[in-house]
Amino acid sequence: MLGSDALSFSLDKDTLSAGGSTSATTTLKNLADTDLTNVQFTLTADSDQIQINSPDQTSFDSLAPGESQSVMWEVTTSEDITGGKYNLNTQVTYVQDGNKNQLQESTSLGVAAPLTIPYGLDSGGEDHDGRVSIGDITFDKLPNPSVTQTGEHSVSSFVDSNNDIGGTENDLLYKTEHYGTDIGYDIIVPNSTYDVTLHFAELWWGVEGRGGTDTGKESRVFDIVIQGETVLSNFDIYAEVGSLTATTKTIQDVKVTDEVLSISSTTQVDNTKVSGIEIRPAGDSGGGGTIDPSTTIQLDAFIDGWAGTAPNGISDQTNPTLTLQEGSEYTVEWTNADGAPHDFALQDADGNNLDKTPIVSEEGTTTSLTFTVTAEMVEYVCTVHPNSMVADIEVV
Repeated sequence: MLGSDALSFSLDKDTLSAGGSTSATTTLKNLADTDLTNVQFTLTADSDQIQINSPDQTSFDSLAPGESQSVMWEVTTSEDITGGKYNLNTQVTYVQDGNKNQLQESTSLGVAAPLTIPYGLDSGGEDHDGRVSIGDITFDKLPNPSVTQTGEHSVSSFVDSNNDIGGTENDLLYKTEHYGTDIGYDIIVPNSTYDVTLHFAELWWGVEGRGGTDTGKESRVFDIVIQGETVLSNFDIYAEVGSLTATTKTIQDVKVTDEVLSISSTTQVDNTKVSGIEIRPAGDSGGGGTIDPSTTIQLDAFIDGWAGTAPNGISDQTNPTLTLQEGSEYTVEWTNADGAPHDFALQDADGNNLDKTPIVSEEGTTTSLTFTVTAEMVEYVCTVHPNSMVADIEVV
């Protein structure tokens, strides 16, 4: 029986565009001292959007010791294939000394085509084996041929640390990062209008054993540019939420007309860093934009901010905007997640409380508030920590 070193499989190009083609070659070398008979070659793909054109001959009566036989295939992707990574599997069966045997080998074919939206990228997630899911998105990891990194990216990981990330239930997303000077991404997507959410957490400055607890504010400052427009200016994660705390920034109505969503940065101090990127159709926050009144809104209360947990549209967002229907009745359930005193209040434009819950100090306690939405409601807030635990209400 032949060993795996008898079979080789190669692609002329390992990345294609939609509608592109390449040649694939399977070669079998008889490393035995007896003839191989009834030699048959096959090649398959894991997607029906990849067409494999076989040559005239893929079966051979015999292969003498020391001889090699190659078969070349033409591999073509469809025009409407989704960008990503696909598997090609080649197999050779043969008879040796009266026994039927087989060898197989797989390789990856990248397709640089528009990604399926919604899409999420776990920046630095290639450093671990886990997967992060938020709402209806399971976050991708690089490499992906439809995502090009611009600038010099490095990966940093805090996965092995016992430290928790505040303001989120998805620590894994925020415990890795891409960082560097003036880094960015070019992401191939269908032409459309999108809401782009950027995920951040400061893992270095202000952290004991890393940048040090005597550092923090103004230790990392950068700008973010999307489609040529500066959307975050002099952004300082630590100044916003401190260290080891998740925060998100959503940029709405980002138009793509050339199938490339371009995200870039200008570093002012230290390095730019990104924990994750989330791309959704404009107006779709993962739960359909406006929250259904039949849905219970769930929040976790941290001193650093409200952490959305349900519905999907606000899941894993810090201080998420609540888009509510005027005149409809909603229920908000919030849980004290850190043992500090918190309450939940609905306020008008003048900061007057329209409705609120009592203050709760016991960690793990869940409190609810049922209310009817009025046009006067502009924000929700914890009156104990009004500077960090405050977010908008959009009434439609």
